[in-house]
Formats: sequence, structure tokens, C-alpha cells
Amino acid sequence: MARVLILPQGSFDYKPGQFVNLVRGDGLIRSYSTASLPRRDEHIELHVRRIPGGRMSNWLYDGSARGETVELRGPAGDCFYLGNSDEDLLLIGTGTGLAPLWGIVHDAIDRGHRGRLILYHGGRTEEGLYMVRELRELATQHPALSYRPCVLEGSASEGIEVGAIDRIVLDRHKDLGHWRIYLCGDPGLVFALRKKLFIQGASLKRIHADAFVLASQ
Repeated sequence: MARVLILPQGSFDYKPGQFVNLVRGDGLIRSYSTASLPRRDEHIELHVRRIPGGRMSNWLYDGSARGETVELRGPAGDCFYLGNSDEDLLLIGTGTGLAPLWGIVHDAIDRGHRGRLILYHGGRTEEGLYMVRELRELATQHPALSYRPCVLEGSASEGIEVGAIDRIVLDRHKDLGHWRIYLCGDPGLVFALRKKLFIQGASLKRIHADAFVLASQ
């Protein structure tokens, strides 16, 4: 995963967790979610996973884009903190789906959120997880936050659970009626888990989902 920082040349309003469309000089467009906080961070932060043969991801990932000018369009999406500080928030993401959840969690904490914040981040293997140390430190500093990393395959180190993230979440949260839920990452998981959460009692109006659909190369 690469953390890409973009310095806007002028005002660019967005809410942490929303996605923006990044437009390269040759017209290539890709969408990425924001992990930064506009009132605190000078740069807009994006998390980019290298896609084999991906023209935008490889351009950003290997440093070729350093110092280049790009166009930002947007923002869009409803994955952002709504400001109700007493709500319990359940945040579930895979891969770079952590980016918007990172922004939402920090926004909630900065605004004095009082309800529970439970963040699940999943990867196929432990190597697919990132910002583990930072999130553990953040959870130590803010007792309302619970960080629960998990992996699908292999053995994991202490504090990382092995298993399918959807099954882990559904087994631990039987009553979902009062939770506000954020889903980000793999589209297959997002769409399937949204349905499963609804069946288990979550209100569709309280589920906010951004599926990371891969564009053609």
C-alpha cells in the first residue's frame, strides 16, 4: 500500500471518507477514498494498492507521479461521519477500504465522539494489513475505539484473528438494530455483507457502503 499525498492548489472541500476522482494529464481517471481531515491536514491523503498492469496505481505507487499536477473532481459518496456523537459505529473494510474508515474514525474522535467505535480491517494474509501499529496506538489513547484486524488465510500473530471478516462480524454482533455501519473495500464482500447485516437486523438507512470496483487497466 502506498500513501499518496496531494496538495490542493486552492480550496477543495470534502468530508473525511468521501472519494474523489483523480484525473491524470492524459485524461486517465480513477477513484480513491480520502483518509485525511481537511480541517487538520494540508494534503489530501489517499491509500493506493498496486494493481498488476494498472496504469494509475503503478504510476502513483512507484513515484513517477511525484511533483506532477493532477485534477481532482468530486467529492462524492456517503461514507463520512454524520456528527451524532452518541451513536455506536461499526466500521468494516478490506484492503485499502481502510482509507475512508481511517478518516471517519479520526473525524469522530476529533469531534468528541462518545459512542462506541468498532473497526474491523481484513486482509487475505497478514501482509495485506497496514497501519496496524498506528491503529493499536489510537485505540489505546481512545478507549471508545476497538480495533480488530483479521486475515482470511494462514496463521496470524497475536491480536489478529483468522477467519472470514463477514463471519467474524456477524458472529460477534447479533443485534445490529441500533448501529450505524460503514462498509468499504472489495465489492463482492461489500454487497454480500450489506445484505447479511440487513437480515441480522441492521437498518438499510444506517448502512453506508462504498465498494472499490476495479477499473479496466
